[in-house]
Amino acid sequence: MTDFSSDSEKDIQRCSVDKLVRIIDRSPDGSYSFLVGAGVSNPSPADIPLGGDMVEEFKHDIYSEQERDSSLNEWANQYESEHREDESEYGFWFAEAYPNLTARREKISQFVEGADPPLGQMILASMLQQGVVSHVFTPNFDDLLVNASIDLPGRRPLFVDHDARASRIQFPSDRPAIMKVHGDFLHYTKNTDEETSSLNEPIEQAFKKSLQSWGLVVLGYAGWDESIMGVLEETEVSEKGLYWCKLSGHNVNDRVEKLLESKDNAYLVEIEGSEEFFTKILNRSTEDYLPNPEEFVEKAKNTADRIRDLLRNQENVSKRHFLEAMSEDRDYSGEIPDSVDETDELSEVVNLIEKDKNKSAIETLNSIIESTGNPHFAYYYRGLARQSIGEDEKAIRDFDTAIELDTEFTDAYRGRGISKRRIGRHSEALEDLNEAIKLDSEHSATYVGRGRVKRELGELEAAIEDLNEAIKLDPEHSATYVNRGILKRELGELEAAIEDYNEAINLSTEHFAAYFNRGSLRQELGELEAAIEDYNEAIKLDPEDSAAYFNRGSLRQELGELEAAIEDYNEAIKLDPEHSRAYVNRGSLKWELGELEAAIEDYNEAIKLDPEDFAAYVNRGSLKRELGELEAAIEDLNEAIKLDPEDPRPFINRGALMLKDGSVEEAINDFDQAIRFDSQDVSALSGRAEAKIVCGEFEDAYQDARNAKEASKTKKDEFSSLMLVLISKVCLGDETDSLEEEYQSIGKSEFTITWDYSILNNWLDSTNLSRSDERHIEDIIDFHKEHTEG
Repeated sequence: MTDFSSDSEKDIQRCSVDKLVRIIDRSPDGSYSFLVGAGVSNPSPADIPLGGDMVEEFKHDIYSEQERDSSLNEWANQYESEHREDESEYGFWFAEAYPNLTARREKISQFVEGADPPLGQMILASMLQQGVVSHVFTPNFDDLLVNASIDLPGRRPLFVDHDARASRIQFPSDRPAIMKVHGDFLHYTKNTDEETSSLNEPIEQAFKKSLQSWGLVVLGYAGWDESIMGVLEETEVSEKGLYWCKLSGHNVNDRVEKLLESKDNAYLVEIEGSEEFFTKILNRSTEDYLPNPEEFVEKAKNTADRIRDLLRNQENVSKRHFLEAMSEDRDYSGEIPDSVDETDELSEVVNLIEKDKNKSAIETLNSIIESTGNPHFAYYYRGLARQSIGEDEKAIRDFDTAIELDTEFTDAYRGRGISKRRIGRHSEALEDLNEAIKLDSEHSATYVGRGRVKRELGELEAAIEDLNEAIKLDPEHSATYVNRGILKRELGELEAAIEDYNEAINLSTEHFAAYFNRGSLRQELGELEAAIEDYNEAIKLDPEDSAAYFNRGSLRQELGELEAAIEDYNEAIKLDPEHSRAYVNRGSLKWELGELEAAIEDYNEAIKLDPEDFAAYVNRGSLKRELGELEAAIEDLNEAIKLDPEDPRPFINRGALMLKDGSVEEAINDFDQAIRFDSQDVSALSGRAEAKIVCGEFEDAYQDARNAKEASKTKKDEFSSLMLVLISKVCLGDETDSLEEEYQSIGKSEFTITWDYSILNNWLDSTNLSRSDERHIEDIIDFHKEHTEG
């Protein structure tokens, strides 16, 4: 340990920067997360100003507008004494200088515009990519770390801003992530004290789980935010420790000092700066955390070659489809306007959009709009970029301007129509797409777009007509066949839908959606093996699509391949930790395999992710019933009934619980309700028959048991129903010989039954039947027990 000289920090444990570097280097990958503040974004070439520098600028902005007879510092001190209460200096002055959210966002945009990641951020991004660092939390408003991750060759970490559901991250997780705890400046960012008083719930939970799972290194962060400090103070840090880095010669504030003193495994680390810290990691680590320059060049070359090929008229790819060819999920395919040369500026925009750097594309287009005399194409492309990131209202305004400048701009009408469809303005969308077709009736993508509008309006036949026209114009475009197949499936034309999926695959053997949709349809048609083959192909094409694993898992579950099905659900959950139905299905499999506690955990997680998941409540309630947790089971079934009061399953399960608890009338009411929804439900009929036996209504019990037997589709259901028929007949004093022969015959088959005999046993103990009838019924039940599990 290194001893620092600051008296105010004398009670805090110390750690040298060299030792911290060794700890990180020697720990298993993913043992540490980072919390990085403005100090990490300040070094050149980023030069993002620190909070103190921004405060001085805010003061100057207000001071310059005042009638004053004192210096800036004198005026600021007086202003604070009159207006500032408990706010932090940064939050107070930012709100005073820029009182509304839009103004603050625009100011932040000025600070970050054109900034490039410094070396430290590149090293940290590489550590994230390689899984050496598990997560990075940051209150910073810039995108430097995100951009560094995009620029590096390799897999990108998951990016989570305040609007994303941070609960998608599993703890522990093998998917590194960048979490912006105060949001992204282009959407919403927190700056004032009121805004930073708390974290959004998913972010806060992710931060807490991270602290409990991994060590934390705090770097370039002063510790003023109530939201972050509150979580650090109230959460127990993992045994790997908390390491708070401070600049040499500077002291931490009182709150940070108290935080570090209060935790047994918290340490203060003195550094010369964030760049020095990361350079030490780079130089002293046994790993190479940065790719060599040739890898950057190779990545850039591959991207440039791809764009060049797309812009050339390669087979099956024309200019008008160059964006669509990159991502067939996009709603648009943009033409390069005839009046525009394929300039370097345009190539730069296409490059940025292809790399999903739509924000950067928008910045480039802003410059083009300011400097070009006739910028209608720039408004058009900015509309496309905004459309791509979901800013459809802004996109519509750009398309509006493009159309004002060129009233026959076909692509702008199409783009505007698509954005209007996406925000629910369907009638206006149709008008725009009709106009686009009027101006250019030979463009297949416009018919595809109009077909989507008509489909969402429920006009399926008319939608198919548009897709037919699109296929006439471009018979080689596989995605259109997929879309038409979806429509035909919705109309019940299943064989015709299969033909369209087949054609899509003939045109492009790498069309994920074609295999996926054909597999789903084959699953519906009962062609299970063929459906699995389609999902296998889909997974080869996109091994990170959770839905394909989930669907294949459900097929394997249906085929009885339980372990293989669990593997698929595991993968689906790994790729999409919010896939609640995957947890439900996996829970059912674990239940079937006897892993009851693990099954409960899966149902718990499903309900946590989706508090309105009906099946999760039904299954968990049923399993708790089996575990003997009657009150908890009833609570789950009550919740399921609230969610869907017309499904018989929770009524049946609750009725069984009520019967076991001795509440016979309540049980009968539940079975009545279930039978009202499905008069052929064997479980409901059998449950009510048993309840009627218990309360002595033997004729009604016989009718229910007989109806259950007639409705049975399996040997074990028929066998159990027949047991209740026989008991009812014995109680009525009727002859049972022929029925018992049938009972004995069915009982020779091999099957396994789950049954709770305590209800009938308790009834027999209290009944007034003759001893011979009791023995007769005991024999009937004992024969039934021969097929009981365990």
